[in-house]
Amino acid sequence: MHEQGLSRNRYIFCGRAFIVKVAFDLSTAAFEKKTGTGVYCDELVRAYQTEFENRDEIYHSYRLSRWLKGSKYFLNPPKHGGRLVDLGLLTPWRGLKLDVFHGLNNRLPVLSHCKKIATVHDLFSIRGGYANASFNADQAQKLKKMISDAHHIIVPATITKELLIKEFGINSEAITVIAHGVRQEFLQPIERKVCQQWVKSHLGIHNKFVLHVGTLEARKNILGVIETFNHLGQKHPETDLVLAGHPGFGFEQIRSKIEESPRKSKIRILGFQETEALRNLFVAAEGLLFLSWEEGFGIPIIEALACGLPVVSSNTSCMPEVGQGCTELVNPSNPKEASAKMALIIENREKMTDRIQEVKRRFSAQTWGKTARQTRDVYLKVLQSDS
Repeated sequence: MHEQGLSRNRYIFCGRAFIVKVAFDLSTAAFEKKTGTGVYCDELVRAYQTEFENRDEIYHSYRLSRWLKGSKYFLNPPKHGGRLVDLGLLTPWRGLKLDVFHGLNNRLPVLSHCKKIATVHDLFSIRGGYANASFNADQAQKLKKMISDAHHIIVPATITKELLIKEFGINSEAITVIAHGVRQEFLQPIERKVCQQWVKSHLGIHNKFVLHVGTLEARKNILGVIETFNHLGQKHPETDLVLAGHPGFGFEQIRSKIEESPRKSKIRILGFQETEALRNLFVAAEGLLFLSWEEGFGIPIIEALACGLPVVSSNTSCMPEVGQGCTELVNPSNPKEASAKMALIIENREKMTDRIQEVKRRFSAQTWGKTARQTRDVYLKVLQSDS
């Protein structure tokens, strides 16, 4: 962790108004199809601007490669800030003096006159096993440098905080846990019958179905999801499995598993889906199967719960924390257990109305606006430490 301090005498933390000049690295949001970290970058900064655009000076920073390739996916610039390219190189030329730079995914600029905040989503690259070796090595190097350069770290779940303390010896006070939010599209009320008709007409899904949302890759344990679905056919042969996500690391093995399944005709791969489709899928489905081995957070869990969709998720990694006691937790290596839990959900779906409404109310309060406010609190805490 970076120890250099700053003197910010202009900050008064006794109830008076103040301005924070903050820049975000939005490079990971400059893609058409956003998952995971891309959703985090996009939603956090949108919410931050909504909450604080009339108070703070907000800047969007993009690495040059993303500036050239992804400009049509950029967020609209804020009123009192603007866009920056390769911030560490161009900032001195513009004479811009920031208070805070927030690295949202594995990068921090070469800036000496501001506080650097880093979001660490997970430590998969360091722990290995879920991508090819060269990708892991590159990401691990970037992650370690970012951790070293940061004045403070934000993580989405407690388990990542614990791993950072264990692996890097970071002081607990230098890490803050801030949960991700639920996108506004998933908080709008809509009738289940309307969504069931939507998935029929737009996606060709006519039967009852259980759902998985996320990249089709080894870390997501899609093989376990398919095996769970195979077992589920013994009690609910009429039910389909819908996989919403694009192919990732280990997809060839997943494809082979589907081809070998006695229920392969009941398995649908939809590919990446935008928020409108996801909302309709979440409301129309019988349940979400989310059996990952490890997650940094698991946004589909909270978005499904906010839509009233029962969830069967792994009892490992951060997933018990993210589900807040509202999911059915299972051993991800035990497909029979997961199948039994999902069968009970299907059989009792119509009797779960009160429970579903209670869960929806709980997660409707977990907004990106709340995440943005908690994030700014971290900026003020770090700036105040040197005032």
